[in-house]
Amino acid sequence: MIYMLYTNICIHTIRKKPRSVFGALRKLSPDSVATSAITEAELRFGMSNSSRPEHNHRVLDEFLGPFQVLSFASVAAIHYGDIRLQLKRTGTPIKSMDLLIVAQARSPSATLATNNVRALERVPGLKWEN
Repeated sequence: MIYMLYTNICIHTIRKKPRSVFGALRKLSPDSVATSAITEAELRFGMSNSSRPEHNHRVLDEFLGPFQVLSFASVAAIHYGDIRLQLKRTGTPIKSMDLLIVAQARSPSATLATNNVRALERVPGLKWEN
């Protein structure tokens, strides 16, 4: 099973707060953990926009080092269209970047590690853990 880290889980882990998130991630094999290139893009923006961008980019590089960073593939685009339409029909859209990450997590049948359960629990076919 692949655990795909959502942006907020990456931030919590980098900050080592809360410790429960950091501890849970440390128990997993690096081969079973991945993140999205979209998540990396969000994190890179945050690092560039911080008061210590050079330091924070080094910290991010170190954090991402052992994990797979998954590119956005055509199969994820197919899931994106399907999920977006379903959420539009039910009147429950989610943010564009979140939707891209969710589509990518659903496509390889990964389990998305997140604490954004409220927004993501309405996505059909998505496996997630809080």
